[in-house]
Formats: sequence, structure tokens, C-alpha cells
Amino acid sequence: MRTSRIYWKHADKGNSQQFIMFLHQLHKANPDKKMMIILDNSPIHKSKKVQRFLQKHPWVELFFLSPYSPEYNPIERFWH
Repeated sequence: MRTSRIYWKHADKGNSQQFIMFLHQLHKANPDKKMMIILDNSPIHKSKKVQRFLQKHPWVELFFLSPYSPEYNPIERFWH
């Protein structure tokens, strides 16, 4: 991992479309870079809509944390 940046977007209730829009925002800020994003296992990150998006956009690859492993997710520190 080259950077230790954490990006997030607050939404009262997230959905797959909002997540895809967030990915577009990240790409717009870093257009010449391939993105490897580590995520929790929220259903909005794994939906069919997101899977179709990933097939069409090779600049992003998603990696998922092990389920029930909050100790590996840096954002968890903010919730506790």
C-alpha cells in the first residue's frame, strides 16, 4: 500500500448508487491511478450493480476485510 489515506462519505442510509458515485469521485481526484480499495462487507459494496460497475471500470479493485474483524478496519477506531 502506497498511502495510508482513509476516505469516507457520510450518508444517512447508503446504497449501491451512492457508493458508485463515491468511487467516481475518488477516480476524478486520482485519474491516472489504479485504485485498490479495502472495504467492510456491507451489502452495498457487493451488490450486482457494483459488480457490473467493476466489470466496466478496471481502474478500481475492491478487497474485503474478513467478516467480524473490526480490529483490521481503521475506521472502527472512530466509532468507539
